[in-house]
Amino acid sequence: MTTAPYIFAEINLGRWTLTPGFRFEPTLIDGSLRLPHTYQAPDIGYRRMGVALNPYFGPLAWMPNPRLSAAYRATRKLTFTAGGGVYGQPPAVEDLSPVFGNPNLASSSAIHASAGVSYKLTGTLVMEVVGFYKRLYDLVARSGLPSPPVGQSLGKAGSAAVMADRCCCGKSWPRVLCWLSYSISRSERKDRPDSNWRLFDYDQTNVLTLLASYEISHGFQAGARFRYTTGMPRTRWREPTSTQTSQQGEPIFGAQNSIRLPAFYALDLRVEKAFVYRRLKFNLFADVQNVSNRKNPEEIIYSADYSQRSYIAGLPVLPVVGLRMEF
Repeated sequence: MTTAPYIFAEINLGRWTLTPGFRFEPTLIDGSLRLPHTYQAPDIGYRRMGVALNPYFGPLAWMPNPRLSAAYRATRKLTFTAGGGVYGQPPAVEDLSPVFGNPNLASSSAIHASAGVSYKLTGTLVMEVVGFYKRLYDLVARSGLPSPPVGQSLGKAGSAAVMADRCCCGKSWPRVLCWLSYSISRSERKDRPDSNWRLFDYDQTNVLTLLASYEISHGFQAGARFRYTTGMPRTRWREPTSTQTSQQGEPIFGAQNSIRLPAFYALDLRVEKAFVYRRLKFNLFADVQNVSNRKNPEEIIYSADYSQRSYIAGLPVLPVVGLRMEF
């Protein structure tokens, strides 16, 4: 359980707008030492208060994490933005296992920084380009020992870096709205200080989203969305050869995250009807997701001897009907 009060202020200085802030992130961690049961685990649980510490201030590590964003309106059409801050995240529940994890894990931390520019090409056409960088510290990583001690299978030795650029453009007419967004990024991490950098498990180089909607009349609206993303990294498994030693039924692993799943793409359609009854607003909608019925791969599966592989596919074409009510 996490409670994170955030204190900030907005300061207007002519063309400048500054928003400094501080976030204090105390975390109450509950755990059970009985599941899974071992002879080393007492028959009681534990509770401790953790804090997403700030490792960049030395003895002031308990200082709240600072944040700052700034915007400079150069002209009526041109605006520059920048921001940064320190962030923290408590360990995941599954990583606190007294047998398969480490109940003494503390929070991970990161530095975020971003800078961008937006320009209003016309009264209804806006283009924005943003670059951001994240450096993550004290990530949970598996122990490098072949047989780590019980309760010490995980440690806080990992680090990561994320670099990305995002460009988006929106255009609106009296009844039409269009939106295009494209991101290019690279996310890498290392599990120990002496290990090599590798791709993050969820790294996606290209992410493209295209939206369009049209107000028909009498509260009816129709829209479409197209999404494309690069497949996420995976580790290659292969069948052992006669010159390689392997226990029965175990594959030979290639370089970690050296291959990718095939790319994901999908086209979605939507029709919506809005109406008002007394003080209530209703939106009746019908969605058809993955209109092309593409079998987007979500995971790799192998044959029993690891000589062949195939994919687990996501949802096929999926129609959805719903009703949303607003007071």
